[in-house]
Amino acid sequence: MNDNQRDWVEFSSKRKFKSTVINDYIPFEGKNTVIPATRKKRIAIFDVPPRDIFRFYNYYHMYNIYSLDFCTKFFRDVTSAIVDTLDDVEIFYKIKRNLSETSNDYKKLIFEKKKENNFHFFSEEISAQSLINSCDALISIPYTSTAYIGEKLKKPSIYYFPGDKKLDTSYFSNNIDQINNKDELILWLKKNL
Repeated sequence: MNDNQRDWVEFSSKRKFKSTVINDYIPFEGKNTVIPATRKKRIAIFDVPPRDIFRFYNYYHMYNIYSLDFCTKFFRDVTSAIVDTLDDVEIFYKIKRNLSETSNDYKKLIFEKKKENNFHFFSEEISAQSLINSCDALISIPYTSTAYIGEKLKKPSIYYFPGDKKLDTSYFSNNIDQINNKDELILWLKKNL
């Protein structure tokens, strides 16, 4: 937890507490796997898959941003920007959670993309850190810690928020850019790869 995160937790809970500020990350669980290098550029995508309708409406907060529409736009914008901008590229996509509770429509979208040769799907069994170490850049959905880990491992990292305005990410590192439209995303890809 960094100072901004601690302040946010204290503000949200409306109380002060003793805490230790850790200005590093806790490695993800999962296998540490070495992925052999290639000449191709590699970009890792980290999202939060939308839950099925029953779970989304019955168990999640009404302001949860990870709806099917939001996550689908994130996935489509990011994958099409990569393919349209870069030649000879590999996309590493890591699912955040077990697929059993993920929206069926979202699963169809991912499995359709999985048929493409340059798209590699990774389950929860491999660590996010392994993928980050094996890629040239990474794009994360807002509020995930993977962009922060990428920054710590000196990889170009951004949050992509497919909306009209930027989100408040004051409790994350100020070094991580947030992009909220596809044109800016394409410019970022050209600059960093």
